[in-house]
Amino acid sequence: MRDRLDFAERMGWVASSDEWLVLRELRNRMVHEYLLEPQAAVEALLAAHRFVPALIATANALIEEVSRRGWLPSHHPPI
Repeated sequence: MRDRLDFAERMGWVASSDEWLVLRELRNRMVHEYLLEPQAAVEALLAAHRFVPALIATANALIEEVSRRGWLPSHHPPI
């Protein structure tokens, strides 16, 4: 996983492989652990929300790359 994220970072598809590892860990905790305490659930959701800009930037970078390769119409709007 780390090698793929480092490659994606070098290609400019993700801003930070380290950030994506943190995001992946948060995602795994949220889906594989029961967040029985309401405060723990709120904290996890707030932490996840902080990654929204990174997710949007990554989606736009990937859309741009796919379009550059001719796999997507050039008029496809960014996210």
